[in-house]
Amino acid sequence: MFDLTGDVAVVTGGNGGLGLAFCRGLAKQGAKIAIWGRNEEKNSAAVQELRDMGGDVEAFVCDVTDEGQIDDAFGKTLTRFEKIDSCFANAGGGGYRGMSHLTDRQTWLNTIDLNLMSVVQTWKPVAAHLMERKAPGRLIVTSSVAALVGMGGAAGYSTTKAAVQGLVRALAVELGQAGIRVNAILPGYIET
Repeated sequence: MFDLTGDVAVVTGGNGGLGLAFCRGLAKQGAKIAIWGRNEEKNSAAVQELRDMGGDVEAFVCDVTDEGQIDDAFGKTLTRFEKIDSCFANAGGGGYRGMSHLTDRQTWLNTIDLNLMSVVQTWKPVAAHLMERKAPGRLIVTSSVAALVGMGGAAGYSTTKAAVQGLVRALAVELGQAGIRVNAILPGYIET
């Protein structure tokens, strides 16, 4: 459909599920891929699969709720690939399942940190890098249809995915003049 030869893409949570599917598609189109994932074993398996497809890929251990690990993975990605053209902020999770009035403050904060703040912190160095290079780029986040329709028993998840939608709209305006496109993908239930 299109040629991504020469492009470098970061995919958080790219070692499994929807993130690995993104990586497969990117590899098929010729992109170089940096996977940022917490699980070293899953990272290695994803790298092997993508290299077997002919992909130029590297994985870096990174918990996207830890700003220091994000900065470290960003630096290692630049060392390995010299640039970044797109960033798929895909890592996230469902958080606590249960009635919202029974959910304590720390559980809410953990879900916000995983599904919203990790996107903000992941995109910060990438956006700065693109602006410094005066290069067009793409910031993509995996949101969810839960941002639009809500999910009973998963208020934290629905709330954070809706917040990501606001972030996307704001950054699309803020970064658009620099040629940086910001978009969200809103999947429904995916069998992974």
